[in-house]
Amino acid sequence: MGRLKTKTDTDRTNLSATGIVKLVEKAQLKLFHSPLNEPYATLWVKDHWETWRIKSSTFEDWVSAMCYHHNGAVPSQKAIAEAKSTFAGRAVFGNQEERIYVRLASHNGAIYIDLCDDSWVAVRITAEGWQIVSDVPVKFIRAPGMRPLSTAG
Repeated sequence: MGRLKTKTDTDRTNLSATGIVKLVEKAQLKLFHSPLNEPYATLWVKDHWETWRIKSSTFEDWVSAMCYHHNGAVPSQKAIAEAKSTFAGRAVFGNQEERIYVRLASHNGAIYIDLCDDSWVAVRITAEGWQIVSDVPVKFIRAPGMRPLSTAG
């Protein structure tokens, strides 16, 4: 005789590594790897895109927050580690390579400077002048301790 699934069984499944991967796949998430095969994820946070190392504590915190928000429970460290390994493998072996930049990038004749603020905007500089843009065509990452730049003149 089969046993009926209980809510506790369902919660456990949702908080397994497989459940975490399925949950996060529903979010707006773009996996890629750097030229050095380091895995990254670009994810939609509030109203903008952010790029994080998959192996970072920030990405782990985001995954934990997603699980709690959707399941009302916290996954185990083992489940999170297994899910992060899955994302890392998919980023390296199943997705494209992209260059990453810290603070400064050049793209299609423009220079971009990451302002490192909470909304992840950048300054776009061209021969015609400069402007603050929210849709940045390059992948910026942030090193620990980076502080926002001011746009006040």
